[in-house]
Amino acid sequence: MKSKKGSPKSESRPYKKYGIALIVITCLFIVALFFSCNTSKYIADELKQKAASDWKGKIPCADCEGISYTLSLMSNGLFTERFVYLGKNTAPFSASGTWKINRDSVINLHYNEGNKRYLLFTDNYLELMDAQGTKIISSFPRRMRLYKYDANKNDALAAKWVLQKISNRTIDSVTYPHAVPTLEFQLNESRIYGFGGCNRFSGSIRIDEDQIIFSSLTSTRMACTGPNVEDEYLRILSDNAFAYTVSEGTLYLRKDDTTLTFIKAE
Repeated sequence: MKSKKGSPKSESRPYKKYGIALIVITCLFIVALFFSCNTSKYIADELKQKAASDWKGKIPCADCEGISYTLSLMSNGLFTERFVYLGKNTAPFSASGTWKINRDSVINLHYNEGNKRYLLFTDNYLELMDAQGTKIISSFPRRMRLYKYDANKNDALAAKWVLQKISNRTIDSVTYPHAVPTLEFQLNESRIYGFGGCNRFSGSIRIDEDQIIFSSLTSTRMACTGPNVEDEYLRILSDNAFAYTVSEGTLYLRKDDTTLTFIKAE
C-alpha cells in the first residue's frame, strides 16, 4: 500500500522538472531576444550616424552624358536629392523624403510620393541597388557609386583658377605670352574646363573626400608658336587623382612630388 501511495508523487516529479526547465528556457529566450533587438538597434543607429552626410556622384544616363546625383542624408532621418542631366536641355529634378538603414548596411530612401530607392552603404561610398534592394552587377561599378563630399569645401572650388606654379617653377605671362593656363570647375555638371596656354580643354571630374579625380581630357588642336606649358600641364591633369586644398584664394593640387598652385581669377 505504501508503494502505491508513493507512486503518484514519484511520477509527478519529472513533469515538475520539465516545467521548470521550460520556464528557464523561455526566460533565456526572451533575454536573448531582448539583447538581440537592442544590439540590432545599436548597430543600425551607429551605421546611421556614419551614413548621415552629403554624397555625390556621376551615374549612367540612357539618353545623356550622365547624371550628376547629389544626395543629402540628414541625421534626423530626412533626405533631399538632386539630379542634373548633363548635356541635355532638361531642368534639374529634386526630391525628398525619409531614410533608414538596416544592420546589413542597406539604406532605404522612402519618397514623399511613396516610391523607394535602395543604396548599399560602405565607409567610403554609397552604391546604387536595384528596385528590390539587390546589388547591381556592373562592369563599371564606380559609375554606380556616390562619394562623400564637403559642400562648403567643394563650393570653394567653383571658380576659375589661374596656374601660378608647377611645383617650384613659376608660370607667368612673361614666360608664356600667349596666356597662362587656367582651370574652371563646373561642379553641378561634374566637369572642368580650361585653357592650356594654346588650346581649350574639358573633361569630367569626381570628388572623393579630399581628392579630385580627373578623366582623360580632350582639347582643341590649334597650332601655336612660342613657348607654352600646355603639353606638360594637360599630361599632369589627365587621368590623374590629386589631393586638394583651398586656402585664402589659392588652390593646391598635389600628387606625389608634383604640386600645381593656382590663384582665383578676378
